Amino acid sequence: MNTAQTHSTSRVRWWTRIDPWRDGTTLLCGFLLVYLVGVPLVLLIYGSATTGVPGDAGALSLAKYRDVLTDPGTYTLLGRSVIYALGVAAVALPLGGITAWLVQRTNLPGKGVFVFLALCPAFMPPVLIALGWILLLDGNIGLVSRFIQGLVGAEDPLFQVHSLYGMIWIGGVLDMPLAFLWLWPAFAAMDPALEEAGAMSGGRPWRVLTKVTLPLIWPAIAGAFLISFVLAIEDVTVPILVGLPGQVHVFATDIYLAHAQETPDTARASAQGVILLCVTIGFVWLYRYLTRRSERYAVVRGRGYRPSEVSLGIWRLPVFVLMSLVFGFVVMLPLLILMWTSLSPYLQAPTLDGFSNLSLYWYRTLVDDPMAIRGLVNSALSGFGAAVVVMALSLIVGWAVIRSKNRAWVFLDVLAFLPVAIPGLVVGLGLVWLYVPVALPIYGTLVIIWLAYITKFIPYGARLIYAGLRQLHPELEEAAHISGASWGRTLRRIILPLLAPTLAAGILYSTMRAFRELPASLLLVSYGNETYSVIAYEMWSAGDPGRTAAYGMVVIVVMTMIVAITWRAVRKWAFR
Repeated sequence: MNTAQTHSTSRVRWWTRIDPWRDGTTLLCGFLLVYLVGVPLVLLIYGSATTGVPGDAGALSLAKYRDVLTDPGTYTLLGRSVIYALGVAAVALPLGGITAWLVQRTNLPGKGVFVFLALCPAFMPPVLIALGWILLLDGNIGLVSRFIQGLVGAEDPLFQVHSLYGMIWIGGVLDMPLAFLWLWPAFAAMDPALEEAGAMSGGRPWRVLTKVTLPLIWPAIAGAFLISFVLAIEDVTVPILVGLPGQVHVFATDIYLAHAQETPDTARASAQGVILLCVTIGFVWLYRYLTRRSERYAVVRGRGYRPSEVSLGIWRLPVFVLMSLVFGFVVMLPLLILMWTSLSPYLQAPTLDGFSNLSLYWYRTLVDDPMAIRGLVNSALSGFGAAVVVMALSLIVGWAVIRSKNRAWVFLDVLAFLPVAIPGLVVGLGLVWLYVPVALPIYGTLVIIWLAYITKFIPYGARLIYAGLRQLHPELEEAAHISGASWGRTLRRIILPLLAPTLAAGILYSTMRAFRELPASLLLVSYGNETYSVIAYEMWSAGDPGRTAAYGMVVIVVMTMIVAITWRAVRKWAFR
């Protein structure tokens, strides 16, 4: 047996040897995933097929499904939801994709600024972004809407933000960072020699783009579009804030209203939730089907590779100006109008005379408001606590999926990815059916929101860990094993230090998402466990745009500082 064969045999023995601590820990994580993901779904399905309420399920019956499926309004709402989701993806993909191509593949100046601006909506809670665009586009008070109306001399508003088109635009801006992050690595990994060959063969830039570039990154494009579609069709934040005042309902809105009405119809909401879950699972399956053979599109292999930039030539400055105008409108203008509103004692358009009225009045009211402070603390505690659990689970699941040769652990990957297809409303309803009947004091506390966050954030933590582990060669762990280190010691002394930047990024991202999460929190909130997003929504609903804007600006400043500190620490760790 030669050296290579001995080495290969040693590796197989290392991965397949039974280790009680390793296998027991992995099995425990599997049970936790089943409990966090599977049990609420099973109880949700059970609750949707009963005549009762959580705590008193009543008799088994499919009456709610019959009512929902025979109601013509159901199909109208589903059709509007599909149009909304398609529109959101159609807005987010060009905004994020074109930006990713320009900053990754061209000699565009100011790339760092555009990367920050493209990711900026990810730092901002959706409630705040929706509020900013309402203040800009509302037919009665919107700055941009009134400016255009006066410019053309129209008597009536030309655009109404509380419409399906307004929802699509705001949802697309919210999903722009997702499209950017999804396509950036694809552009970075593509060998420019293929495009150069196309150009040398006489192909014009547009033909090279459509015949070479876009087909090669097809899996990334399909993935970005479908994930954006799934997140939009399950979203309730924009439909509630923007669509509800204009009586524009989608399917997710109807689920929320069925549970939030004075006499909650939780069984009907659960039946609707199961139907929405089937829709999202179908599209997530389609995404995995389309990207299952992504290696066929691989263009960077074990040969010399050096990415190069595409010269924009005489278009370099015009493209820079155009991108500056686009991001000035898409990102900076809503942020500036929010800042202005937070400093204005009453709702007013920005004018030179208005500067004399600016004050910190709304910020002072927040300091004296215990509920506002409680919302920030609750979101921080539940978000950080969920982030730590998510990354710990993801580390074990990631090791089992990426490193282990035991195919029995494949079900962990399925469970870890499944919450992508589970709408936040469905997670909330499932937890209601799970914890209302039990004697444990969980329902109505911050713990149930913490559990909902763990369930929703697991897919993002798992994908980060998968990417990090693929960058670590197995020989590092094999060397530790040969030296007599146990699996736990190898994990603690080798894998954890090397994955520290990935773990920090995952904890930061999950904590930030806690400040953005609204659907599950709306269904599970009670007095004392209000989160930031819920309180911001209630402030806006109560007619306090100034206080809502001030509340949002505080969160933006805090989150920007946390991101900057974490990024600096990660860079210092990575290059020490």
